[in-house]
Amino acid sequence: MQVIISGMHRSGTSCVARLLNMMGVYFAPEQQVMPPQEDNYKGFWERLDVIALNDSILQAGGGRWDQVSSFSLENIDPEHDARLQKEIQTLVLTMDGHRPWFIKDPRLCLLHSYWLPFLEVPLNVFVYRDPLQVAMSLQKRNGFPLAVGIALWEYYLCAACQYIDPDSTIIIQYEALLGSPVTIVEQLFTQLQSRGIPGLRLPSDLEITSFVDPKLFHMQTKADMETDALTGNQRDIVAYFEQRGGYAGCPDFSMDRGSVEL
Repeated sequence: MQVIISGMHRSGTSCVARLLNMMGVYFAPEQQVMPPQEDNYKGFWERLDVIALNDSILQAGGGRWDQVSSFSLENIDPEHDARLQKEIQTLVLTMDGHRPWFIKDPRLCLLHSYWLPFLEVPLNVFVYRDPLQVAMSLQKRNGFPLAVGIALWEYYLCAACQYIDPDSTIIIQYEALLGSPVTIVEQLFTQLQSRGIPGLRLPSDLEITSFVDPKLFHMQTKADMETDALTGNQRDIVAYFEQRGGYAGCPDFSMDRGSVEL
């Protein structure tokens, strides 16, 4: 089994990736592990080779993780496209010697279709977080205006909705994970087993609560935020994920970024 962990930046994908690693899903050799940083001292749980490759794909398509207005996979010239696909194929073959494995990168929201032809039995684990909380985190880390952070969240979520479906996706609500870590991890463990991932172990309650620390959650609650900062389309996406969890398959949300340049 090949597990693809995605979600908008600052949405808790690192936390979920570590939990899968604790369950026994293979991650990476030491030399490919992205080191912890001040804004994520418990680790990003991202492979350096995967991040470098995804950045190359985005650049070839005319974008970056935070500059997506001009990005399109159709912008990649055929010769460059062949080299990038060969790199993915080689990397997947290397990881396949360690199944089940996971890769985690928010950029996979935008690049899932590019990786998909090289994945035999992929399972998507998508982490959802409220857009205002994401935007506040991006403002603190990157200095982005809230409107830019929310627009980026919308773009990533709309892109992710192209591959989220009930047969191949598990949805994790980040706020629920922080509020009830043991319960949510048990549910995730059960869902992974039911999807056919072998050889997993359920971390102990102490292991879970020692890692999933709600004190790290410094953002304001949604009740404290200005919900009128969201467009109608953005509110529709929030309602869909928070009320239905995404398990019925995503509708085709339209992009409505207004005048925000990404």
